[in-house]
Amino acid sequence: MVICAFMPGKERRTHGRAKPAHDYVIALVSDETSASMGRSFNLAERLLDLSKKGVCVVTVGRLRSGLPVVFELALPGEGVRFRAEAMVRWTETLERVKGPIRRTAHVAGLELGRVLEARGEKLGPLIAWVEHKVKGATPEPRRRHVRFTPKDVEVLCSPGGGGIRLLPAANMARRIKDLSVSGVQIVSARKLDVGQKVVLKVNFKNPRFTLVAEGEVLWCKRDTLILEPTFYSGIAFRNVTPDDQATLKGLEKVFGK
Repeated sequence: MVICAFMPGKERRTHGRAKPAHDYVIALVSDETSASMGRSFNLAERLLDLSKKGVCVVTVGRLRSGLPVVFELALPGEGVRFRAEAMVRWTETLERVKGPIRRTAHVAGLELGRVLEARGEKLGPLIAWVEHKVKGATPEPRRRHVRFTPKDVEVLCSPGGGGIRLLPAANMARRIKDLSVSGVQIVSARKLDVGQKVVLKVNFKNPRFTLVAEGEVLWCKRDTLILEPTFYSGIAFRNVTPDDQATLKGLEKVFGK
């Protein structure tokens, strides 16, 4: 069913929405339907868009506003799984007539609540919301160390794989978003491939320190709310010397407060 021309009559968008960046598999289950249709009966047909606070989905029927549900999202083969309690905040039944054919679509807006599970690197725009909602938890593997953002720091990130060999002309990084003992998150104008090997040069001006290390791209996501191509990439340090590791731990104590 094609419903891309359908739009709810009343604008409810208090937060920027983004179209799914991946072919997510979603499920929507409710205790109200479990008795008659089975606990695993999926009320959702597909995901339309999402924001930091909720999701918009096409459903198999018109849902009741105020209905408590559990929303599930997954990427098969990518280790991505997200589950959260949710509430149906609005529903709408839309129709499209083309000649003798009449098509009906049921659309629902869900407000996300308590997170039940969050793992994987490709949660897209949901990541920021998850990180805010699950304060102090570690839903993703990269959250093993405190992140910090030093002042006056520059970064150079170039393709690697053949040892430490910097290619300034091929710099893929615009700036550092944050840093930890185990890796760095950079902002770039183009997508980096997961698993890609890179060489990093991180130059600290105060205190004066330069780190040169190999790295591996663990995840990359696009900021779909910015028109200019903008990507965030998490890169793990590889083969960092003991001295540089000790310096990073010292910087963590200073800037990670």
